[in-house]
Amino acid sequence: MSVLEKATAQYRDLISGELQHVLVPEWGEPDKPLKIYYKPAINFLAQGKILALFKQDKDSEAVVMSLIIKALDEDGKHIFNESDMQSLLHDVHPEIVNRILSEMSTNIDEAAELKKT
Repeated sequence: MSVLEKATAQYRDLISGELQHVLVPEWGEPDKPLKIYYKPAINFLAQGKILALFKQDKDSEAVVMSLIIKALDEDGKHIFNESDMQSLLHDVHPEIVNRILSEMSTNIDEAAELKKT
């Protein structure tokens, strides 16, 4: 198996594994917080969309794009799309969005550490 085949197999395994989730009580029902699911990695094309916004000094848009790209339902389908950008920027509490993305990153780091043991 070539190095490229090993690299693509490793990434395929990573993104095809079990979805992780973050609880968002503010967006759920009483006694039933919303679960936002996500994969532990995104590809270069998705990262490029986020980085392009940062390079244009559009930090808020980059953060929201991260949520749009990463946030999935329990079936692995995107719960937001790029047409939701303006509403997410203007009508959603930024601290909640930041907390969701922070928890996603923390959970990914913890999962990586568990795999090493």
